[in-house]
Amino acid sequence: MLSDQKNEEETDTKCRLVFVCGRAGSGKTTLGNKFSDECGWLHFNADQFNHGQSPFKTNGWMDPEDSYSKRSKEHIEAGHLLMRQGYWKLNVDEKPNINVWTPYYKILCDEVLKVKKKYPAKNIIITHSVYTYDARQYIRTCLGNNLLFIILNTDTNLLVERIIQRDTKIAKVLGKTAKNDDEYKKNVALWAKGFELMIKNEINTYQIDIDKNVTIDDVFNKAK
Repeated sequence: MLSDQKNEEETDTKCRLVFVCGRAGSGKTTLGNKFSDECGWLHFNADQFNHGQSPFKTNGWMDPEDSYSKRSKEHIEAGHLLMRQGYWKLNVDEKPNINVWTPYYKILCDEVLKVKKKYPAKNIIITHSVYTYDARQYIRTCLGNNLLFIILNTDTNLLVERIIQRDTKIAKVLGKTAKNDDEYKKNVALWAKGFELMIKNEINTYQIDIDKNVTIDDVFNKAK
């Protein structure tokens, strides 16, 4: 996929900028780490960035001038808006206004552009749960149309299974017991609601469908 993708404005020497999006548990972070480990790409983990951590901390690569230990007031407020007026509205079948997404994605994209400028010879893969088409379009206005989106369309039952496994591991580390009842599974499934797949003729966008028979190596091979 990435080896075949070309834009008319691109040259053979131009470094790639790829944004992997999908619902919680879809495999975004795993795919980003795979590109980092096997291809030497910078994996910009937006979830880590959103929590005030280095977006590269778990990828075996550290920015020698790490300055992500504290978020600005604007960053914190944008993150709260994204969650409370964005994702939570999607959970109850409401369509958020584009202005709910833009403050956070403006901060995120500005940081990505700083990294891109600082490391011009590096390919960069960004991972985050961009749920809507209009949010993807806004990100394109910030990062340029040469940006490539990879959408991970993971089966909902598999998403729930993965999230429960992840929460169980976290609970074990904290010495707690993870929830695993029907009500909890129902609440986890809410996070799958409202995610918009690739639309017809969406530029520089690829979608990978994932079920329980598809491995991370399968996804990686399709993506690269």
